[in-house]
Amino acid sequence: MKLMANFLVLLVLCFLGPLAGAAETTAAKCVGEICIGAHSKGPKWLLREYGPGQVHKDVDDPNLVVHCYYDARQKLWIELEFSVSESRKFDLQLTGIFVTNTPMCPTRFASKRAFPDFGSDYGIKIGSTESEIVSKMGAPKRKDDVKAIESKSPYLNDSPRYSSKAGSYRLAYDDNPSSLLFNFYGLENGRLVSMWFAERE
Repeated sequence: MKLMANFLVLLVLCFLGPLAGAAETTAAKCVGEICIGAHSKGPKWLLREYGPGQVHKDVDDPNLVVHCYYDARQKLWIELEFSVSESRKFDLQLTGIFVTNTPMCPTRFASKRAFPDFGSDYGIKIGSTESEIVSKMGAPKRKDDVKAIESKSPYLNDSPRYSSKAGSYRLAYDDNPSSLLFNFYGLENGRLVSMWFAERE
């Protein structure tokens, strides 16, 4: 009887073990103190603290306004994407954060105050290796060969985020089919050159 009980316990552990390890890492939402979604400080606070940056409309989405900055200390560019609701024209929402070592703004627009270190919730920073990202985030949902995608869709060559300017290949993560949150990690020669966190289509 005791042998049978031990066998049943072992069987349960064998069954539950793989399930416990199957939990996926959620996509990152924050770069330093700047977070997508329910940010406690809010878009107005961000623009007041860091200034307007260089402002331009997103080429693909007319309701998306992008504020671009250059951080001389980290030698990195950051873009904050704000969407404006159709029903509430003045209700800004931070829907995306893009960080890269590739020049983004036409000029190097410094922020009003120093940005925090551009590291994600998981400690991933520009310059991280692919293996570091995977060890902290788990296996990506997919790995895109950006050069191959460009060759089939030449119009992407002018896109600062979807083209190989943001990395010749990228690791893509998302939460689940019902969530709009995704992470793109653009890599070149095994090193992270861009990271894009967004919560939108």
